[in-house]
Amino acid sequence: MKPFYSILYCPIRPIVDERLSIALILRTEDKVYFRFSHDKLKVIKELLPLPAFNLLKSSLTNIENYLLQKDNASSPNQLLIEGESKIAERFLQKEYFQYLSNYSNNLLHFSEPKSIDLKVTDEIFDSLYWKLIFESDLIIDKKELITTKVKTKVNPKIISHVNIDLELNSKHIPGLIVPTSIWFIGKNEVDVTGEVLDFEKQTHYLEIDIREHLYLLSTLRNSSKYKGTHFFVGKEPKKSNQVNHSIWDGLRKLNYFTYVAPNETEQITNYIEEHLVKPFIKDTQEAN
Repeated sequence: MKPFYSILYCPIRPIVDERLSIALILRTEDKVYFRFSHDKLKVIKELLPLPAFNLLKSSLTNIENYLLQKDNASSPNQLLIEGESKIAERFLQKEYFQYLSNYSNNLLHFSEPKSIDLKVTDEIFDSLYWKLIFESDLIIDKKELITTKVKTKVNPKIISHVNIDLELNSKHIPGLIVPTSIWFIGKNEVDVTGEVLDFEKQTHYLEIDIREHLYLLSTLRNSSKYKGTHFFVGKEPKKSNQVNHSIWDGLRKLNYFTYVAPNETEQITNYIEEHLVKPFIKDTQEAN
């Protein structure tokens, strides 16, 4: 079977056929690659009604979970098509993607599958993804994202004390009109939060991340008579990236946060353990 790929699009203004490429699926004889852009998803969040955005995000995540059996794969972006994956194998035939390109729902459109005359490798998939979806997304298996690296190190040490990777809304924090995600949140005598920021990403998307986080912390502070303790982790970007470096330098000097370098995260775990921090939301079902 000749390798082929299909692009997933999200319609922004269907009346004028305006859309954004959001994900890429590439199928070979024995593997399927899939990746979607988390940075583009942040932009789309500002363009779609919240229920539509949540459905889109859920659809992409479900596709990823269905296709990428990461425990059995050699790369975070690929699934090995083995004998136990007969359903996946039928689903991933070129004819099925042809069908998907003709039939699409309101939130995800599949392009007509296109064959390629190349021996597909991780590098080939990366090149196609950068060209067709988003050239600034970092590749986790090539250059581990700072967010992934920090969370992998810290989460096991704090998971019993805080809520991790939680989307907060007005049910949890009065006045929080726009649901906003956070790395971790807990409380003792004050609210305790943490966020990790990637200062190497494009400035526009970094600014979106920071605005969302500052909005959350501002609302959290307004709902409490205490200031709270707020950590943020971020690796210093290259000085040649003047705008991002200036943002990093400005944030770490604010009294609003306690800045933590990626190699000094014991400061976070020690604080959480010494101050007996407890989850912000006791019942995890309440978080949904």
